[in-house]
Amino acid sequence: MKNIGSYKETKLETDKRINLIFGFNGTGKTLLSKNIKIDNEYIEWDEKNIDEIITFNTDYILKNFYEVKEKFEPVFYMGQNPNIIEKNDTIKNKINNITEEIRQLEYNTNNEVNKSSLIIMKKNHQEKLEKLIWNIKVELEKKDIGTILLKDMNKKGKSLFLKSFLDKKIIQHNDVTSSDIYTKLYRLKNDTGITPTLEYLNLDNIKKIISNDIFNKIIVGNKNSKISEYIEKLNNAEWVKQGYTAYIEKDNNICPFCQKETITNEFINSLKEYFDISYNNDINLLNKLLNNFDDELNLLNKNNYIDNKYIQAEIKIFDEKYYSLINKLNIISRQIREKILKPNIEINLENIDNELDQLNNFINYINKKIDNDNNEINNQEATKTYLVNIFWSIKKTELQQYINDINNEIKQLDKQIIVCNNKIIEKNKELTTLKKEYEENLTKFKNVEEAKKNINNQLKNMGFDYFYIDNYIDETIINSPEEDKHKYKLVRKDQNNNQDFHSFSEGEKMIISFLYFIEKCKSAAKIKNIIVVIDDPISSISNNNLFEIAFIIRKLTELKNQQTELFKQFFILTHNIYFFDELKRTINHDASKLFQIYRTDKGSIIGSLNEKNLYKYLAFWQTYKEITIKKNINQILLPNTMRNILEFFYSIILKDDFNKLKNDSKYSSLYRFVNKETHFFTDEYETLPVDKYIALFEQLFKDKNYAHHFKAMIKE
Repeated sequence: MKNIGSYKETKLETDKRINLIFGFNGTGKTLLSKNIKIDNEYIEWDEKNIDEIITFNTDYILKNFYEVKEKFEPVFYMGQNPNIIEKNDTIKNKINNITEEIRQLEYNTNNEVNKSSLIIMKKNHQEKLEKLIWNIKVELEKKDIGTILLKDMNKKGKSLFLKSFLDKKIIQHNDVTSSDIYTKLYRLKNDTGITPTLEYLNLDNIKKIISNDIFNKIIVGNKNSKISEYIEKLNNAEWVKQGYTAYIEKDNNICPFCQKETITNEFINSLKEYFDISYNNDINLLNKLLNNFDDELNLLNKNNYIDNKYIQAEIKIFDEKYYSLINKLNIISRQIREKILKPNIEINLENIDNELDQLNNFINYINKKIDNDNNEINNQEATKTYLVNIFWSIKKTELQQYINDINNEIKQLDKQIIVCNNKIIEKNKELTTLKKEYEENLTKFKNVEEAKKNINNQLKNMGFDYFYIDNYIDETIINSPEEDKHKYKLVRKDQNNNQDFHSFSEGEKMIISFLYFIEKCKSAAKIKNIIVVIDDPISSISNNNLFEIAFIIRKLTELKNQQTELFKQFFILTHNIYFFDELKRTINHDASKLFQIYRTDKGSIIGSLNEKNLYKYLAFWQTYKEITIKKNINQILLPNTMRNILEFFYSIILKDDFNKLKNDSKYSSLYRFVNKETHFFTDEYETLPVDKYIALFEQLFKDKNYAHHFKAMIKE
């Protein structure tokens, strides 16, 4: 201990289970007992599993013996402060309030954030989502292909179905719709035939006609002909050619307009000369190309395509692309005819590549669908599995935003529920602590009642048969208050109960408190690892029973739980040399260690006990009492006895030099008196003021702050 009261710096080191510590009054025993604590930073415990240190000292008596005045009777609370009754009432009110707060948090509908309403809101959100998902199953069961789409999910209960749906992964499905899935599955179910692919449109012959150079050639007759100038002015040689062929070659000299013979041979020869072989060959080629073009055009048959169900499904797109090509071909046909009529003009025929490519690309798109469907038909089970997965992916995608919104709302509700739960948990913790404290307080009173019986038995065994403890009952009150159930009184057998008792004696408080302490130790040690500290259990009333008290303590040290000692360690402190000797003599020597507390100018110190000197010192005081009080021994031995006491007191207790008194003006005469020893003549001694030296002897102890020690040593 360092800088604690009178202890400047000292140490008590022990590995023994029972430690007996002797110290005269005022040396610091009680201070030591108050500082043997688990949490004392200056104490090092070899074992860390110490639950409690129970200490008996004056503080314990004050805390466990509460005297109250009830109609002049010595009434008291034993073991617990009477305020515990009031405290338990306060605790009970707190318990009720917290219980109501918990109920408010859990159920009260007036509170918008109570746990119950939050859970209901969460449940409503979950049920709304579950109903939406469950309806998918309900609707599918109405369809022919429902069994395919539900597949294994149809066998699951509602909760498993919902979990299975929510666990579905979203697969990329390239804008495929639920309707597409239905169509494919219906076809797989009802149609196992393979659909041939469509032929692509081949217009190579038409493209070859269009690319002929004749359309870019300016075709005219023989310019050396006399009539060429007039035909060119008409700018319609083909019209002239048709007239020549139709009329003049049949009727050589009759004009087709006036029907007169106005056409001469010269005119006929001029026409023949103009429409020579080269001209005719070009015109014939144009007519041939036109005929071939018309033939190719007539070969195009829309019916080859529109009977196909895939084309039918997208007939508008097909018609748009098909007629776009046909319209372009009709334009080209008109261009060729115009060229024949006006061979002397240059014509650039329309290009069909773009229209043809678009139509063939569409046919290719249809063929891919056909190939895909054919492949699905050839691999029906794999296709069905794929389509089912896509279907549920589509449904999950359709509901995903709603699911996310619901889940976010549920998360928010869960957070609020967690907040409520945390509040409820904290309140329940507080409630548990209060209930535990409440029950412990009740248990303490119950334990006191049991202890009362044991204390009365022990008082009887110790010879205290003139009083015992009984419950206090105020007979003037019909229904006694709760706290009266825990009041006790001393019943004295040799006195009238109605006599005026102003207070309990210190000895009575001491013995009752000590016996209650023993009962408490026995009770606590059953469930805890206990260290027991006992400070001076011997008082005026118990001094005559020091052997019984020593016996009780020894029995306490010997208590065992099966083969293990019930208590971890004992520290027993006393100023009473006889009590100390009785304990030392009767306890287990191998398990004990002896110490003494000394008081010096440097403060209190703890050291080993010098038993021999201690008993000598006690014997000197006994001689002093025989000389001065009992008058059984001749006073001539008084100086020597005083000197022996003072030498021991100075050297052992004060840790000082006794011979310093020689130069002390107040006590130098006492010093000379005690140093005479027995070298007095009887008549000389009788002339000395012996009473003065006895008074100085007592005053010396007072001046050294050891008046209590002096009184203790001369007491019987």
